[in-house]
Amino acid sequence: MVPARKLVYDFKRRLNHRNTSYSTAIDVEDICSYLNEAQNTFFEKRVEQEGTSKIVKDDLRPFEINDSVLELKEQNGGKILAEFKNNHYQTIRQRVDIYKEGCGLKEGLPIRIFKADSYDQNIPNTMWSSSYEWEDVMAIKVSKGFQFKKPKDFEIKKVLIDYYRKPTDINAPSLSSRSAYIDSYGNEISEDSGTEFSTTLASQSIVDLAVLYALRDIGDIKDLQTQQNKIINF
Repeated sequence: MVPARKLVYDFKRRLNHRNTSYSTAIDVEDICSYLNEAQNTFFEKRVEQEGTSKIVKDDLRPFEINDSVLELKEQNGGKILAEFKNNHYQTIRQRVDIYKEGCGLKEGLPIRIFKADSYDQNIPNTMWSSSYEWEDVMAIKVSKGFQFKKPKDFEIKKVLIDYYRKPTDINAPSLSSRSAYIDSYGNEISEDSGTEFSTTLASQSIVDLAVLYALRDIGDIKDLQTQQNKIINF
């Protein structure tokens, strides 16, 4: 983890090189807001680039959560929701444990994901019926998790996923006048938190992006998309 104070210092130094007057006027809350916008952009692009290089793999490693058990919630219409955690960003792999009376437990079966807005559109289709014998468990992916049609002859016991979680926000209240501030969500922030990206190149890219976004907001930048891509695609 790179400390928030260093990120803020690097931001001010680089912004001062580009625009001296703005670098002296911007406060720490706004600097952290730019750093978080930059971190989120960098993270999203890295997830898109998953599997393309060792650099990308190393950058994403701190955010990979394995063997996470999802909470199962029964819903109206004979459906079950396996609900994502609040910090879920993107699923990498998913699997399910199922149980049938007299037959036993089957663990780690793959979940077959169908693309659809709702199970209700497909209930008449028998191809959407999960099977214990064939070890075929079907679901659709919704915004909150995986939705299953409740099986008639077996139970869904556990749903596990590997996933990328969202990065935690960068904050540096120790640099504010009262060692605390209110963030854009209305939360009072009193403890510093740096970026969880562990490589120097990643933290430098986040700072460069943050400076780019600050210059964007004062109309002191051209070809934003081109410059952003140059920073991210090293």
